[in-house]
Amino acid sequence: MKKEDIVKEIAEYYRSKNHKRWHLKPKERKMLEDRIKEGYTVEELKMAIDGLHMTDWNMGENPSGKKYLGLYYALHEDKIDTRIQTKQDQLDQQERADRAEQRRREKDAQREKSRREMMNMPDISGELRRAMRSN
Repeated sequence: MKKEDIVKEIAEYYRSKNHKRWHLKPKERKMLEDRIKEGYTVEELKMAIDGLHMTDWNMGENPSGKKYLGLYYALHEDKIDTRIQTKQDQLDQQERADRAEQRRREKDAQREKSRREMMNMPDISGELRRAMRSN
């Protein structure tokens, strides 16, 4: 994928995060190109943008109540790895929750199968009692 295509894709992704009137400025383009040169993938750049939108501070839960959601805050060289990690942590947490839910479903299915098997078993208790009395 060409660098220009990556820049366009990331710019559109950022715009889709409730930044409808935003346009890529030269300084942001350079920062984005720098991150691409450093080897960040399209997925990682999108994760950094998502991570920015997941932090309470950036979402306005700070003393000034101001939101810090500029592309700069997602892709700055001092912040990008933290933003990616924030998103990765959320994905890991979701994956763990999904696995736990899957295990719960499997246990429920096993219990239901055992219950059905027990319901279909013949009642041998009367025969067993008679056999025990005869001995």
